[in-house]
Formats: sequence, C-alpha cells, structure tokens
Amino acid sequence: MKNLLTLITFICIFASMSYAQIVVTEISYNPPEGGTDSLEYIEIYNSGVSAVNMNNYKFTKGVSFTFPDTSLGAGKYLLIVKKHHCF
Repeated sequence: MKNLLTLITFICIFASMSYAQIVVTEISYNPPEGGTDSLEYIEIYNSGVSAVNMNNYKFTKGVSFTFPDTSLGAGKYLLIVKKHHCF
C-alpha cells in the first residue's frame, strides 16, 4: 500500500510539473512596414494559475533574448519587441 501511495504521489507531482505554463501564443516575423524589423514581436502567455518568475528564461534560436528578473502573472500576456514606440 505504501508503494502504491508513493507511486500515485510521484505521478501527481510529475504531471503538474510537466504541464506547460508559459506558452508562445503569437509571433510577428517580418511584417510589411517598409523594410525594417521594428514591428516584429513575440507574444507569450502564462496559462497557469500562479505567477512565473521569468528570470533567465531565454530565446536562443532566431532571437537572442534573456528575460530580466520579472514575473508573469497567471493569465497574463507579455510582448517581447525590438523597439518600443509610444503613440
């Protein structure tokens, strides 16, 4: 019985850890704005029920970006952009 309880506990912990909380939801690559890359972005979403500290998460293929010490709240989106323009 103890082995069965240990196995069930292990399965529950593994299943909760393997569920992807951070999801890439949108990529805008090379939009038609006149030959520059200023409108490119990557949108990510936290689909989990708790905030995730993004410190040292990285994009390394195609885009080189390391997240600073920041948290992404549950159900929140984050945009990674090359340039920020205020209108």
